[in-house]
Amino acid sequence: MNVLRQSFKEVRQRLADAGKRGQFVDQNKVRSMKIPVGELKVSVYIDVSCNKHPWDLIYMPVIKCPYYLTLDKGERAIHDNYVSVIKKRHPNWEDSPSNRYESLIELYCDIKKNGYIPEKANAPMKVWIGTTVLEDGHHRAAVLCKLYGPQYTINVEDGSPVQDNGLPPCHYLCYNPCKE
Repeated sequence: MNVLRQSFKEVRQRLADAGKRGQFVDQNKVRSMKIPVGELKVSVYIDVSCNKHPWDLIYMPVIKCPYYLTLDKGERAIHDNYVSVIKKRHPNWEDSPSNRYESLIELYCDIKKNGYIPEKANAPMKVWIGTTVLEDGHHRAAVLCKLYGPQYTINVEDGSPVQDNGLPPCHYLCYNPCKE
């Protein structure tokens, strides 16, 4: 747990430093920031060998997440294996069309053909307040990182606040105590 707290502390400091340099943009009173997509992190479900907890969450750079690896290696099996872990927490994950493999590929092809048009998305890309961990936009971040590279700069908005412990509310509930 200390490692997660420390990384969030570092992230908060980085965002504070960015604000001092004027990198935050005020768009209709919604706080947003320009950031290279490769500096974003995503929460990723992992399989754990624990009788009480069949999954856990970790944070990793976009360029190492399963959605990016699916596109980079061109292997559907990476996506399907990842979804099998997600389904341990969200059994109906693929009921939403946007969570299916085909949607990831359609998004990739659309951005490759037409460029990235943020206004076409259903919602802006959001990070948990005070972090660089994406709350919304994992698929887009993976696609943009694959097509344009990790230095490609995007706007992200503040999403939901984190708890006093530095973790997003749903992530705190997921913490796997068997690791300690």
